[in-house]
Amino acid sequence: MEPLTADEILAVLHSVERGEVTIENLGHGYSGDEECRLSNGWRFWIFNDCYEWDYIDRVETPDGRSVNLWAFMKKPEWRECRMPVGRERNSYLDAIENADGMTAIRVYKAPSANAWGW
Repeated sequence: MEPLTADEILAVLHSVERGEVTIENLGHGYSGDEECRLSNGWRFWIFNDCYEWDYIDRVETPDGRSVNLWAFMKKPEWRECRMPVGRERNSYLDAIENADGMTAIRVYKAPSANAWGW
């Protein structure tokens, strides 16, 4: 099975923005991951920070492919690259931010909170 790509995720996000795909939000808590089920079978987990959209945490396709957008932070290499201000960045951090193609998804903010039920 092919890995999930940023282009696929962006295409789905844009279809939500255009109103072509609807969302069932499974409720809001004060903070934490909120599961959103889309009418096309995709599932997104949005991190809710004090009742506000913060970021997309995970994505799963109808065929079972998934990506945890922040899993790299659990790796030891990530902890090693978090340096004090003023020092050069570790190449691991640059590689993650640029090579996996998911940077645009990590920083995506819904243009209309209403489309996502926020």
